Amino acid sequence: RSFVKVTPFEKLPSGVWVVIGAKPDDDDDALYVVSGNSDIEDTHTGTGYWPSEPVWVKYTTAPTPLTEVGPKDDEWTCSTEGTGFKCVGVDAVEELALVAFGGGEDCDCPKYFYQVGFNNGVSSGSFTASLTVNSAGYSISIAFNETASSLRDKVLAVGPFSSDPGNYKVATNGGALPGAAINILFIIPSEATLSFERGTMSLAPLSATPEIRPMSKPEVPNV
Repeated sequence: RSFVKVTPFEKLPSGVWVVIGAKPDDDDDALYVVSGNSDIEDTHTGTGYWPSEPVWVKYTTAPTPLTEVGPKDDEWTCSTEGTGFKCVGVDAVEELALVAFGGGEDCDCPKYFYQVGFNNGVSSGSFTASLTVNSAGYSISIAFNETASSLRDKVLAVGPFSSDPGNYKVATNGGALPGAAINILFIIPSEATLSFERGTMSLAPLSATPEIRPMSKPEVPNV
């Protein structure tokens, strides 16, 4: 029961989505899952949980319920020095803290999964994507050679992803365009709404049509 940093996630030939896990570090914008009850050896897979509903995680120092906790640089366990999660319960016998995004009743964050790409190669140009969050619209220009990390940075610079990063999170992998699609995962509060669509195009050649495809909301991935 440890915090595991989410690095690129990918789909195996079997169709199973997996997260490439890493030890927590000092990246304040990172996303985390909690590993299951069994140890996961290097290069092996196991079950992980998005803490959008309360899950148990090991601690070193017992936190106080209803206080903020989270991962700490270079440690697997839950820390009272960490941030981003709320402790909603403590098992002092097993040294476990019950934690969740946002804490308690507000922790059921929905997840929206999209894939961004071109249906044939291009050599220049860009297109505008329309991101709508809670009825507020934001325009994001996506270049023909956009990378996953640069697209994530653009999303993190707008609306609640910029003003409320504790509750509005995004992860990307794949790319770069146009050779490979970019996968983008939005995690937002339960009461919030989101859509991500293709807007006005500016491309060369015009026959290269960009597309943003909403994928099914992902199940909890393996780690």
